[in-house]
Amino acid sequence: MSYSQQWTDSQASSQTSKTNVNNISVWDPSAYERLYLGWCLVNLQNSVLAEAICLVDQSWFADDNRRLIYKVITDLVVDIADKRGVVLSKEKVAALAQDESGEFSSWAEGCIQDCIAAERSTVLTVDMLKNVCVAFWGIVKTKTVISDHLSEVDAMLNMKRFTSDTPGQIEEKLQAAADIWSNSINQIEKTDELTEEQFIKELLTPCDDSKELFASSGLKAFDDHMLGGIAINDNTIAGKLITIAARPGVGKTALAASIIKGITKEDHVAAFYTLEVPKRQILQRFTCIHDYTTQFNDTGRIVDGIRVSQFPSRSFSLAQKDRILSYQGSISKNILISDRLREVEQIAAHVRMLKKRNENLSVVCIDHLGLLRVRRMDNLAFAVGEMTRCLKELATDLMLDIILMCQLNRESEKRDNKRPTLSDLRDSGRIEEDSDVVIGLYRDIEGAKQEREKMELIALKNRHGALGTTYANFNLAYGTVM
Repeated sequence: MSYSQQWTDSQASSQTSKTNVNNISVWDPSAYERLYLGWCLVNLQNSVLAEAICLVDQSWFADDNRRLIYKVITDLVVDIADKRGVVLSKEKVAALAQDESGEFSSWAEGCIQDCIAAERSTVLTVDMLKNVCVAFWGIVKTKTVISDHLSEVDAMLNMKRFTSDTPGQIEEKLQAAADIWSNSINQIEKTDELTEEQFIKELLTPCDDSKELFASSGLKAFDDHMLGGIAINDNTIAGKLITIAARPGVGKTALAASIIKGITKEDHVAAFYTLEVPKRQILQRFTCIHDYTTQFNDTGRIVDGIRVSQFPSRSFSLAQKDRILSYQGSISKNILISDRLREVEQIAAHVRMLKKRNENLSVVCIDHLGLLRVRRMDNLAFAVGEMTRCLKELATDLMLDIILMCQLNRESEKRDNKRPTLSDLRDSGRIEEDSDVVIGLYRDIEGAKQEREKMELIALKNRHGALGTTYANFNLAYGTVM
């Protein structure tokens, strides 16, 4: 029987005797695996599939067969992102799974059918998926830890001789496993609360002079507002939400790229989420910045610099081509660029995964807020507030700074003085409330165009520093702010 026929038969099957997912009381990771992936396959919601990729730690799939199916689903999501408008069918999922599975072809077929059958026999809504299944996948992600505890208990129970401490040790191990399970269900990380005694001890302990507290962007106008740069390591003010706001065309993306390029020149790692332009264009900007700063630092001048306008036609001189080739491996070094994630929950989950894999992740940049999506969009102001709150909590939890680019509303254009104010922040007062720092950008975009123009960075809110204006040079031709 073909896959198409099987799915048609499955859809036509009776919907009676369904089980509510809340009634599944026995902890069985494979059951939730089937429910979750089955729901994704049946509904084929791109955002949910992408969330599955972000939330699920692939290392759990110790079994090669499971990893294979997960890889197929991942590849399909990538395919959707690369080929906008392509209709993805369940038949295509099945065909790809069969092609990729090789000798496990029959197993892959059975696995997909089991996933779909499990979903179709269970009442599973979006809310249940988020509040129940995803929570239980938290257990799956800690399965190894729980198994380690239970294995130790099993070994203790099989010992020929018990000591007086053995019952207590067994109880302790079982309690630890139960705590991990419980905290995972509720997505709670078990950490000790900071006491006043620990706080005082921390304050009186000298900082390690060998560790930097700030990562400089190399852009003095920005660093001056930030007490020296992005807060890193043991810095007590790490975990800030930094909003940079301006009207279109002022240079938000150029500034963001220049800041990130400067911060990552050492061993600091940054994640750059571009929602407005594709990754290719961001790499073009980083190429211009890299060429400009490399030449300027080496010789103090720019000769035959690579300009933004050259990329559409690829009209590079031989010298420029040689330099571009020599820059390979350095243009986006330590910068993780993504243009595929669109929802704030997806980005938050992705950042958590990146931080878990790389402790040197020091800063995240999102360009820009106006293009982010949140699942509930009933009220725009509420949705914007939900997004900024999510990002602020993410920064605090991971103790890293997040730079959020934001557009201003059009009120400033009606004034004689077009420099931004806090009231110009677009769509929601929550942006101001959740941000630790708000920097408004101003450049006279209506005046005479020069190759180098003055850009004003106006600190409108700053919890840890002073308010006021600093100045930078925006080199339009090279898309670089210095």
